[in-house]
Amino acid sequence: MLQEKLQEKGNVKIEYIVVDSKGPDHDKIFIVEVKCNGKKLAYRRRKN
Repeated sequence: MLQEKLQEKGNVKIEYIVVDSKGPDHDKIFIVEVKCNGKKLAYRRRKN
């Protein structure tokens, strides 16, 4: 949904970067950053 909204404005470069991951494989927590044209839009910590 975020990607669709950003692309409405034309050609953009969207990056999803896994900054870190912690915990066992069956219960991993990921820290992810989202960038659009090099600008940081979001930084979130989520389980699988």
